Amino acid sequence: MKKEMEKIKEKVHTTADAALFLCFQELNGSHSKGVIRLPLLYYDVPFAGYGEMLLRMNRIYDLLGMPDAGSCMRSLREEEKDEWEFTEDMKNRQETTLPAGTERMVSIQIQFRQHCSLQGFLICGKQKAGFRSALELLYLLEDCLQEQEKQDT
Repeated sequence: MKKEMEKIKEKVHTTADAALFLCFQELNGSHSKGVIRLPLLYYDVPFAGYGEMLLRMNRIYDLLGMPDAGSCMRSLREEEKDEWEFTEDMKNRQETTLPAGTERMVSIQIQFRQHCSLQGFLICGKQKAGFRSALELLYLLEDCLQEQEKQDT
């Protein structure tokens, strides 16, 4: 996995290169399920719930080294935090991915990771909104998904 991430790191030069897509396959508020798609990564990274989505997004950016984290995350344990890698069972299999067009998708471009949070832009259809924290991202994401659902009905 480390060699794979090193190859991807070589291709990432700007925050635009590290933009990712959130593809929601099951909408259920904060318990929604889906995958994170990074164009440079050949597999999807699944998530179940907004908490896991944010943790995996942050870990992807840790592995890419971009954008640079403004501070180190704290831990309740005295020893160093375990650094996890994407394991084979985390890699979403093609047969579990919904056909294109059947999922809700938004684009996220993280500009900064300061004050232990994310800042950037959420792109939903033709709309683009900036966010200053992970919490604000979640509010925008909820608005976007609800708007997409209204348009489909």
